[in-house]
Amino acid sequence: MKTKKRELSVKDLTLAGIIAALYVLLTLPFAHFSFGIVQFRLAEALTVLPILNAAAIPGVFVGCLLANLLNPSSLGIVDILGGSLATLLAAYLSYKLGATWRSPRREVETSYVDISKNSADPPATSSRNAAYEHEYISGNAPEPDINLSGNAPEPDRNLSGNAPEQDRNLSEKPFVPSDKKATKQEFNWRHIIALLPPIIVNALTVGVYLPLLLLEEISFPVILGSIGSIALTQALVVFGLGLPLLLTLQRTGQLRRE
Repeated sequence: MKTKKRELSVKDLTLAGIIAALYVLLTLPFAHFSFGIVQFRLAEALTVLPILNAAAIPGVFVGCLLANLLNPSSLGIVDILGGSLATLLAAYLSYKLGATWRSPRREVETSYVDISKNSADPPATSSRNAAYEHEYISGNAPEPDINLSGNAPEPDRNLSGNAPEQDRNLSEKPFVPSDKKATKQEFNWRHIIALLPPIIVNALTVGVYLPLLLLEEISFPVILGSIGSIALTQALVVFGLGLPLLLTLQRTGQLRRE
């Protein structure tokens, strides 16, 4: 069975353009610490946006491509394409892993309704009691039946020899769903996994080729240090800036694709 793929609309293209422009604006003015082995790129907070909307994938890709292309201290085609493609791959993976973020919140009904007040037909026992009280006040209440021994008759008993149970209290409030609903969505490990691609992908790509472009002597510990540095700075930006942004947009539904 073929699945229908939705094409990018004008709204999606506009959103992608805005994200790309924001990426450039958050990168170039801070170029002195946005490029290099030890880099702290504020624009990487935008890499969480593909989790909520696929239109953000080309947005962060084009933004990263333009930022690397306009870098005052450009490192050449390797950095321009390498970093941009890494951002594109990370954005795609974040979107695929972010289904939990895009799922609607569960609606839980938690109110109680008193059916004794909303019942269309009043209980028969209440009618009988009201009629008896009326006759008693007017002096026409019938006397109880008396058997030959002069005592009032005993109540009917069932086959087990026990007297029937009394009617249950009509004021009990059984659980009945109503229109009052509370939304609930649990934050679990799937939400965290969707945030990891920008950290892991950039660390394993940008962290590897940057020492080759910037340093004359290369060693395995140096490459490991570069990978760790990129992973650390990416994690600080993604979780420190990107996660609060993502939570705000997810709560308000502003970026969710219809």
